[in-house]
Amino acid sequence: PINLITPQRQYGITLALMLVISQGLGYILAENISFKQNVIGVKSTNALIGLIYDKQMRLSSATNKNFTQGEIVTFVQIDAQKLIYLASQLPAIATLPFTLTLCFTFLFKYMGISFFAGIGVFILSLVVNIAISRCNARNQKKYMKLTDARVGVTTECLNNIKMIKLYSWIPIFRNMIRVKRNEELSFQFIRMNYIMLTLGSLTFFPLLL
Repeated sequence: PINLITPQRQYGITLALMLVISQGLGYILAENISFKQNVIGVKSTNALIGLIYDKQMRLSSATNKNFTQGEIVTFVQIDAQKLIYLASQLPAIATLPFTLTLCFTFLFKYMGISFFAGIGVFILSLVVNIAISRCNARNQKKYMKLTDARVGVTTECLNNIKMIKLYSWIPIFRNMIRVKRNEELSFQFIRMNYIMLTLGSLTFFPLLL
């Protein structure tokens, strides 16, 4: 009789089963870790929002001179939400040096001196991405200032809505809000251009490698 299960096939089947099992376990562990990270980020965000509101409730309008109402709303709606992103990306950032070290070591071992061409492209992409990231950070700060100004005007209008209606100041405040909103939207277009540059660099440089 013909033996269909030769030692070589048995070895191949074992490797295939090990690959399937390891991939399945890796997927389960990765999803579990991602869920735990998101839970930590949401809890941290909610705790920070609670602290901000608790501090705000303890201060009177005369005492709180450092931050406007628009800045406080920005803290809650935008800044506090960044903890979720930080919680999800922090493990990847922590393991990045070890991953790069292992990848560079194995690439140099198997590719030899041609490996340094890839290092040159990697350094170039790092410099370009750092420059774009700094521009994005500056644009984000300016955009936050425009958002704070718009939220401040809107909050002032809502807090004094009776007086505004009494003195018929509705067109004046409406124009003020429209001007602030148009400034915010026009700068949003500039931010989107830099974001597209970032996404383009993330696609372009890996193709060079």
